[in-house]
Amino acid sequence: GKKVSEFYAGDEITSFRCVVEGASVSGQLGREEKTIYTQLPFSMSVKVPTEVVQQDVVEIPLTLKNNTQKVLTGKLNVKAPLGFVSQGSMPNEVTIEPASAKTIYLKYVVASWLGVDSLRISFNANGNSDAFMQPVKTIARGFPVTASFSGKETNTAYYVDLKNVTDGSVKVTVTAYPSVVSDLMKGVESILREPGGCFEQTSMSSYPNILVRSYMNKVGDTDPQLEARADKLIDNGYKKLITFETKEKGYEWFGGAPGHEALTAYGLMQFNDMKAVYAGVDQKMLDRNAAWLLDKKDGNGGYKRNPRALDNFGGANPEITDAYITYALASAGYKDINMELDRLYKTANSSKDPYIMGLAANALFAHDKDKRAQNVLDDLLKMQDKNGSFNGLTHSITRSTDKALRVETTSLAVLAMLHSTAIPGRELNSAVEYLTKSRSGYGDFGNTQSTIMALKALTAYAEFSKATTEAGTLEFYVDGKKVGEKNYVAGQREAIVIDGLEKYVSAGKHKLELKYRHAKNPLPYSIAVSWNTYLPQSAKECKVDLQTTLASRQTKTGETLRLTATLKNTTNEGLPSTMAIIGIPAGCSVQPWQLKEMMEKKQLDYYEVKGNKVFVYYRQMAPSEIKILNFDLKAEVPGNYEAAASCAYLYYTNEFKCWTSLPKLKVG
Repeated sequence: GKKVSEFYAGDEITSFRCVVEGASVSGQLGREEKTIYTQLPFSMSVKVPTEVVQQDVVEIPLTLKNNTQKVLTGKLNVKAPLGFVSQGSMPNEVTIEPASAKTIYLKYVVASWLGVDSLRISFNANGNSDAFMQPVKTIARGFPVTASFSGKETNTAYYVDLKNVTDGSVKVTVTAYPSVVSDLMKGVESILREPGGCFEQTSMSSYPNILVRSYMNKVGDTDPQLEARADKLIDNGYKKLITFETKEKGYEWFGGAPGHEALTAYGLMQFNDMKAVYAGVDQKMLDRNAAWLLDKKDGNGGYKRNPRALDNFGGANPEITDAYITYALASAGYKDINMELDRLYKTANSSKDPYIMGLAANALFAHDKDKRAQNVLDDLLKMQDKNGSFNGLTHSITRSTDKALRVETTSLAVLAMLHSTAIPGRELNSAVEYLTKSRSGYGDFGNTQSTIMALKALTAYAEFSKATTEAGTLEFYVDGKKVGEKNYVAGQREAIVIDGLEKYVSAGKHKLELKYRHAKNPLPYSIAVSWNTYLPQSAKECKVDLQTTLASRQTKTGETLRLTATLKNTTNEGLPSTMAIIGIPAGCSVQPWQLKEMMEKKQLDYYEVKGNKVFVYYRQMAPSEIKILNFDLKAEVPGNYEAAASCAYLYYTNEFKCWTSLPKLKVG
């Protein structure tokens, strides 16, 4: 006979498979299968890029689908993102035939406005309706340039020259830091601007929050809202950090065995600092990784290192790596390192490297206030430069050089001075002043390692000085005209920010002045001026070169187009922590399966996708090595597009970048 089976489908738009099986009285088998699906009477689908570049032409396909058996006529409302200039007329009323779909192309030219705004679309026809909303980011054309100034003076003037500026790309922001908490919060924000895919980068984004909680606990400063925010970020950071533990114990950049000895030492130092403010740290995790690292002691005061892990942290000179591991273990409170401290003390005396001496002084002070620490510190103070800084001879544990090395070494010196029973006031103040002036316009101090070391030093100095901020007024002038002003009160925690100043700064030369009124003690400050230029600003000091090409300058929707990126080590030496950031034209997307395959085939060590950029990580590059990456982009949204500029650099020398760009692409 005939049977009817019914069931509730629920609210989800999905499909169901119905299967009927049976046997007849004569023994014959029967089977029938049918797929049914639920759908809305009316639906809308839109394909729009998440990121576009100034002057792109975007043709957004909007598909309206009528699943009913009657004609639908309704009102269409479209609100384009800021800066999207409509090309042609936009229909207010749309009719869709029964059981059919209609596609409308919304064509826009992207103007000079920069920022994030949403595309909003809605359609309503006699109760049948749907709506769509998606944020779209508009970025500047060309190559980014940044001019940063910082200091701590009552009245200071700086000069900046903006050349070959692309329309609408100028941004000017002034920030003053009334408290160490504002220092730390801006440090977090600056770090979050960088890629964040590995252990040390993840650590850097959570470490300042540990410093916030520790500082507030020590000085008795409470703010429930700020504490709750810091606690949440610490919790999130911890949960992500422990995923980088390798199956063989120890921590590694991306969680792959073998572990890195120096990186594990750094992790132990952070986790032990975290324990004081976060109850969720797993002591068993700490113990097994500490045991793993202490088992690496070579019996001569140094540490054995896995030859397969000699890159990044482990790629530093053996003396620096041994010194850093001992420093981190001592700072984390581990005591069974007497032979290693003896070795470090001898290395500090013989090397005359201020970076190693800074590590040694801090390690000895941390280990039961070892009297030898003061001897090392006394010798280190003799090496202070006239500008208050200290500079390492070769590189740091992350193989940082140039400004980052100087900031890290000076930070170690400040921390060592603060541990001393006879704090050298003049040398300390001079070093702190150098760090204050080393801040970029965005609140960081260079790369992530130099930023966190500077924040640790400045936080310790704030606890020591217990300076209280007075009230005052911050004024900003452009070419002699006051264009911004902010009052602040004593005890204010939040950073004082004056932004939107770009309307007073056009292409050409300008005089920028910052003044304090009604304040005897000016606050540390930073000024960030950024713009995009038509000419690439590649640094001659950059040790890598990047070239990007497209197989064709036009393609069709639904097809794939090859983008080739060629990364080259231009030196005859091995390079650590090399990165490439590759801009993808809007309207196209990279294919996740292909990126995963590249990593499985060891064509890259790690990757991230953010907006229309692919971040490619390499632990190291061999002398003169060339890496070739082929991305088969999928064309999805018709239009004319220009990709954001691509760059390559060494992560711990990020002030030196190589820039390149792609030609315009037409998607039909």
